[in-house]
Amino acid sequence: MAGKIKQEFPQLPIMILLDGLYSNGPVFELCIQHDWDSMIVLKKKALKSVWKAFNAQKGPDTPSYEADWRGRKQKITWVNHIPYTLKDAKGMKKTLFLNLVVCKEEWLAVNADTTEIEAKFSRHAWISGKPLTLKNVHERCT
Repeated sequence: MAGKIKQEFPQLPIMILLDGLYSNGPVFELCIQHDWDSMIVLKKKALKSVWKAFNAQKGPDTPSYEADWRGRKQKITWVNHIPYTLKDAKGMKKTLFLNLVVCKEEWLAVNADTTEIEAKFSRHAWISGKPLTLKNVHERCT
């Protein structure tokens, strides 16, 4: 179907937004091949080599963005150009370079059982089809 869409709309800028079920090499390759942008959820236990590289490259100098957005304090960190090796259809190894972004959020909410205000936390991660920068990271993650 992707080939047909690209054939019918060759100049149309497309951004693919996908759940974590699709964070795999063939989907990344498809987006690259068709020159489509993407944001694909990356689950905590998926693509262990990518997470390992992200954590190894992340340090005090890693770029980050902090904001208050819709009542939530966000801290967004990212690492661009993370190598990811996969086997193609012929069994040959191929390396793609991925961009990983992680957004940690904190907010206050009323506990439905106790009616007390308590802190809530969440964490989201995505593979981005484009490199992340201070100028584009917030928009891409929200």
